[in-house]
Amino acid sequence: MRIVPFKGYNSLAFKRVLEEVYLYQLIQKHFEKNKTNKNVQDPRAMYLWLEDCFVYGVSADQQAVVLLYERVETSLTLTAEYRRKGLLPWKESERLKIQRDLFMGCIGLRGLGILPRDIRASNIFFSVKQQRYLLAGLSGARQVDDSEAEELMTVLGIETQNEGKLRELIS
Repeated sequence: MRIVPFKGYNSLAFKRVLEEVYLYQLIQKHFEKNKTNKNVQDPRAMYLWLEDCFVYGVSADQQAVVLLYERVETSLTLTAEYRRKGLLPWKESERLKIQRDLFMGCIGLRGLGILPRDIRASNIFFSVKQQRYLLAGLSGARQVDDSEAEELMTVLGIETQNEGKLRELIS
């Protein structure tokens, strides 16, 4: 659950939350439209799923958007902190799993023209049920067209023509 306070329907905080809800709806619509295609992976396997949202307010000056996400057990931040305190090192296979899950989530978003811009440990959650790390925090994401995405990938040093090969390697 995330609560985002805002002071009015024209405020930046409210508009950002609306954009995040829109991006989640875009992902869901894309999946519903293409779920018979075996190459389209269920987005719930890659992203922390937004279950519901609503506006709660006591008065016009005290309002908030409440975002209800699917239930997950822990974040990568809490897991890392627990391991650090217990002096438990990460296994190479665990690190690769985190990287694989995040990469697949980013590639899935890129395929929808969505650029995630807030990837950090506190926005990565672990689902025991799925045994996967899930991306969250689409509040910083934005929609981009193919030319913008290509330009950004080039700036980051990622060759998009090798994207298919990378998917094969990590699958």
